Amino acid sequence: MERTNTPREEIYVCSKLWDADHGYEATFKALCDSLDKFGLEYLDLYLIHSPADDEEKRLASWRALEDAKRLGKVRSIGVSNFGAAHIQNLLENATVVPAVNQVEVHPFCQRQELVDLCAKHGIKIEAYSPLARGNKLEDPTIGKIAEKYGKTPAQILLNWNASRGNVVLPKSLTASRIQSNLDSFDFTLDAEDIETINKLGAENYVTGSMHKSAD
Repeated sequence: MERTNTPREEIYVCSKLWDADHGYEATFKALCDSLDKFGLEYLDLYLIHSPADDEEKRLASWRALEDAKRLGKVRSIGVSNFGAAHIQNLLENATVVPAVNQVEVHPFCQRQELVDLCAKHGIKIEAYSPLARGNKLEDPTIGKIAEKYGKTPAQILLNWNASRGNVVLPKSLTASRIQSNLDSFDFTLDAEDIETINKLGAENYVTGSMHKSAD
């Protein structure tokens, strides 16, 4: 895989550390293995996939990523599925603040405490499952707002997330849906509509209990 200098064509490569590879040495090896597989000298972003249960190994993994960043093996480091308590614990022990926290965020799982904590420390939220895996596309509130703007419910969900300053990570294999997702950011939701959507925010995870945390 080759990176180019043309902005439109430039490729950014991100990978993740799996839970079984937590610990300093295991983390460094996993990162180097990923570089070998990609045939790259460095990754643009490397994330700890989840905090897992072992705090000592988790912090050792982060120290390994800090060293990897210092050595130029990765440009930015971050985390995924970290709740507020995990983030706070990491900040108390880290020398490098995570660039991102990749977590499930959508109008039905807003995780405001976590979002606020990350914003306070300059940690970017990458929102995965921003369409709630399609489970909420028939929601009447979202549908009514979509009609108002002449947009699809999916476009409303993505626009709401982006309006909060989050990076959204929708998935699709269909060209028309990918284009529709790209057309989600050419309009601005009225403040009253944002407030209406904000009121939908129960902690309704769609990705299962594995990624739940006490924010």
